[in-house]
Amino acid sequence: MPGSIESSDNNEDDITNIYDNEGIEQDSDVQMINIADGDFGNPNNGSDDELLLTPEEDTSRKNFKKPIWFCRFVAEWPSVAFGLGIAGHIFIVATTVTLLHLGYDVFPTNFEELPVNMENQPWIKRDLAWRRRDSYSHKLVGIKFPVVATGQDFMEIVISAKSGNVLTKSMMDDMKKFESQITSLKHYDDYCHIQPSSKKCIPPNSIQRLFDGSLSSIDPIFNDPNFTKIPQVLYTALQNNITNFHVKYALPKDTNITQSHAFAGMINLLRSDEVFTSTLEHNSVDFSDSPITPCDIFLVWGIKEQDLSNCYFGDYKCRGIQRYDDDFNPNSQEAQISFQKLCNKLFSMTTEEIKKYRIQIDHKTGLPKIKCFARDIDKYLQQAVPPTVFDARLPWDLEKTKKVIGHVFPEYYNVFNITPSYDEYLNAAFNLWTLGNYVQNNTEVLKGYDTLIGQMESPFTKTIVSNPEIKVGNKFRYVAISIETDINGFYMGFEEGIPLIEAWEGFMKDQLSTMPKSLQKGFQISPYGTWNWIYAQREIQRNAITGVILGLCLTTVILVISIHNIITSLLAALTICIVTVCVIGTLPIIGWKLGKKSLVLYY
Repeated sequence: MPGSIESSDNNEDDITNIYDNEGIEQDSDVQMINIADGDFGNPNNGSDDELLLTPEEDTSRKNFKKPIWFCRFVAEWPSVAFGLGIAGHIFIVATTVTLLHLGYDVFPTNFEELPVNMENQPWIKRDLAWRRRDSYSHKLVGIKFPVVATGQDFMEIVISAKSGNVLTKSMMDDMKKFESQITSLKHYDDYCHIQPSSKKCIPPNSIQRLFDGSLSSIDPIFNDPNFTKIPQVLYTALQNNITNFHVKYALPKDTNITQSHAFAGMINLLRSDEVFTSTLEHNSVDFSDSPITPCDIFLVWGIKEQDLSNCYFGDYKCRGIQRYDDDFNPNSQEAQISFQKLCNKLFSMTTEEIKKYRIQIDHKTGLPKIKCFARDIDKYLQQAVPPTVFDARLPWDLEKTKKVIGHVFPEYYNVFNITPSYDEYLNAAFNLWTLGNYVQNNTEVLKGYDTLIGQMESPFTKTIVSNPEIKVGNKFRYVAISIETDINGFYMGFEEGIPLIEAWEGFMKDQLSTMPKSLQKGFQISPYGTWNWIYAQREIQRNAITGVILGLCLTTVILVISIHNIITSLLAALTICIVTVCVIGTLPIIGWKLGKKSLVLYY
């Protein structure tokens, strides 16, 4: 048959005839391969049946690779491979069911929170420890004093300008609009302070009253609704005994006001005799320099950082184990003196230190907004026991405890039962302070300190004669000092927030180093995730930058391998960069901000 090779004794002659017939020159590169018994390995094995291969076909044959072992296994043993695959799936399902039965949250879902707990930082551990501080046995529930109704409450709003000065035309215009939005809220008339004669809402106490014309009968200059004469209006108001209240109340003491210049870093926008918080919480107002939501910082003793060792990674619901400092003892004279010195240090800070630590100032008293129990106890003791009688101030010891309580309120505590082993001196002073205010029908003490002081029963706990429900002679489980700042931690960037945290951490360590051993395990924290979120912002940014760079590098490599063109690949990577920059850059331009969830999504 033409084109076929027949086996014969004169093989070489037949092959020569084929070459001659087809016009093919004999060449050593053309090889004959035996195909009779399927042997492709040796082209010159002397077989009778041979196949001619060109050099290109021979090269392709040599480059042929065997399939990987898995593919050969599936092809040769399909039933066994199928069975093993089914068994693996069944094992995974059985393991999942077992974990669910044991109580593990295998499929955690939480669309309200972003799991950004910084496990390598102490903040989340301190945060949980502070929030769960009352999880101890033999806890004494705070005394519920009768509340005397006053008939009204008030709301106060403080504004701080990012630009540094709130007394500018643009800021005053914004504050005017903001106040108008508040007074225009639905049901405002149901809660405002009513003028008895007109049955209408009394305008809030605000610096705006100096400009809206309501006081123009005192001086025509107080009619400046367009804020064209801010320095002159404020300067005139300060000189007038009737109107200077508005300026002194609204502006800090260090405000600089002349006839040609007015500067203030913050301002009390308004104080209205009303209870309107719930409505404001559901009606957000767009204001360029947002009202301050104070962020409290707590200096804490008696509590240890939360133990999260039993929480597996990613379990956002796990709250760990609450721990307390069993070495904590604030009753020694050294400890009481340490607290006194700390209170004095906080209240004697310079203007520069106040700004450094962002402590908020009470514009009525001009003092920092700090609740420091040792200082307030001393103030009460000086009033309860005049210095002319004897010195009742801290520190207390056994003799002073007997002397002061026996002198002031002997009917509340049987001083003859105070044995030499009694050592809860500071707690005795604290109880005397709170009970003294109880007699005066004053609830301000516990309103300010019931969340800062934790008490538990001790061997010396007794009840007072006049009210068996009230216990004295207790033991402190924890104590805390609160500092109100002028920051909103969830709107503060990490560039500004981390130095502030480090400043407070350094301050706390410096103070602890001077205290007795029983107080050296304290810590500082701003709760509800504030400190943790500030550090999380830095990590999110770092991860975002790393992710973008890594993604672009991988994309460029993949494009080069795919299209075999470096220039086109680089241009495509540049396009991706430009799109990313445009998307992220557009957000602040249109006034949007990246929240916790959107920050991760966009990056």
